[in-house]
This record gives sequence, C-alpha cells and structure tokens, in this order.
Amino acid sequence: MDDAADWDPPTPAHRELYRSAQTGELGYLVRRGGLSMMRLDNPRQEVLRRYAPGEWLAEVVQRPLAAIHAARVAFEADRALCRELGLHAHAKREWGKLRDGERQMYMTNGPRTPPARVALYASVMAAMAHFVRPS
Repeated sequence: MDDAADWDPPTPAHRELYRSAQTGELGYLVRRGGLSMMRLDNPRQEVLRRYAPGEWLAEVVQRPLAAIHAARVAFEADRALCRELGLHAHAKREWGKLRDGERQMYMTNGPRTPPARVALYASVMAAMAHFVRPS
C-alpha cells in the first residue's frame, strides 16, 4: 500500500472533528487505502468507520465533555472542599466506587448541604457548561 494512500492529521489541533448523526460518536477524518474514513476519537485504539457526508456532521463548536464528565470534575472539587470542612465521610468517597444511580443523582442534583458545597457544585457546573455537549 502506498504511504500517500494513508494519512492522519499531524497533530490533534489539525483534526476535523465530526459527530455521527446515527450514534453520536465523535471522530476525525483520516485516509486509509486512499479512502476517506472516520477514526473514532479514542487514543487507545484505531477504530475506523466509513465516511459518508450525510452520516457525519461537522462538529462546529467543539464540546469535549459529556455532562457526566463535568459532574465528575464537580465531585472531585466537592471532595477537596469536604476535606477542608471536616466532612470526612464525603471526602473519602470515590467516583469510581459510586453506583450508577448515585453518579446520576449527583450529576442531576449535586450536594444538598451545606451551602458551601451547593455553591461549589453550581459554580463548577456553570464553568464547565461551555465544554459540555448537549445531551
């Protein structure tokens, strides 16, 4: 196979990002065997999909996070605040050890008390909103 037939963007900044209209997967244009393909945005492995213009929509505003990712950032900030407030039980909780329902509840509602935790959650989620994909 000719080297010119295969091409990847030289750096992440050069990637043209697209989102699948069917699945919502994020990918970028590459060339394999002389054909335009979509490489899913997964650094651990190369997963390719056929590129068809109507099936892939240009990601004009790039929002790299899902809402659950922003909630995890807020959760980690909340843990740090809880350590400082002496709320050791909350400070010891780990995101990965929460049940799915607990993560969903945290993403939707955040902490209920004390006011410092509520304010921190609201601030972090507001700051992250620009980077969160619409659901």
